[in-house]
Amino acid sequence: MILFAAVLPPPAVVAEIVAEIAAATAGLPGADRLRWSDPRDRHLTLAYYGPTSPEAVGPLRQRLAAVATASAPFPLALCGAGRFADRVLWLGLGAGREEITALAAAARSAGSATPGAADPADGRSYVPHLTLARAGRPPLPLAPLESALADVAPTPWRVRRLVLLTAPPPGTAPQPGAARYTTVASWPLGGPATAPA
Repeated sequence: MILFAAVLPPPAVVAEIVAEIAAATAGLPGADRLRWSDPRDRHLTLAYYGPTSPEAVGPLRQRLAAVATASAPFPLALCGAGRFADRVLWLGLGAGREEITALAAAARSAGSATPGAADPADGRSYVPHLTLARAGRPPLPLAPLESALADVAPTPWRVRRLVLLTAPPPGTAPQPGAARYTTVASWPLGGPATAPA
């Protein structure tokens, strides 16, 4: 089972992102050559655990529940586009960057402490972002698209939940019409007394 911890934007924010991207990229050369992520799958990854043994899922869930209980809800704002070379186009963060970085560190630590889960501390620095699209082949210069999306800034929201998601194995496509990622578990930040998201 391939697992990762994430924060999900509310459906209204996802709809705003879709509308703003459509407006900003209308008629822009190259936009139609990108593999845009399914809006239902948009998320901010906190920790990627990769293939995880069935025996590790229960302990990982317990550790993530503790992480959520120890973390208070916080405001989060997506704003400004960025890219990883000419491979991935994403939205960055304004408000909430420090809080989500701390939550990500705690989620990575939960995976590192769980035997049978991949160690997500692979040496790369954490860059909080929401992936919008991936470039196909041949490579496409993403700088013009990054510039076009610089002003995308959906309504901020309050992060109230930590979510554990599963992804299909590499090379496996989701069922037609289905989202790629499935929620395995979800916990309110601050513990059970926190209002649902």
